[in-house]
Amino acid sequence: MELLVTDRVRDKIENIHNVGFLEAEEAFFNSDIGEYLLDDRDTHQTKPPTYWTLSFTAEGRLLKRVVKFDWQANLAWLRTAYEPSREEIELYEANT
Repeated sequence: MELLVTDRVRDKIENIHNVGFLEAEEAFFNSDIGEYLLDDRDTHQTKPPTYWTLSFTAEGRLLKRVVKFDWQANLAWLRTAYEPSREEIELYEANT
């Protein structure tokens, strides 16, 4: 699967969240990636749906990554990546 990013998203994760695309890519391809959770909040409904997961970079930095998948084309579009809050970590652990 290929991970894609728009210039706008790349700019956002680098300048707002201080996450380089290479870090997000490392976390995406990390062999310890867990389950993806569907973001089913009413304000975040998209087509295709948005999913998120937590995983580590090669340097051990925990990131929350939000993606949209195009399964037929074997592509994933990065929507955002940042260090998760304690609440997000607890929510993830409770649902995986």
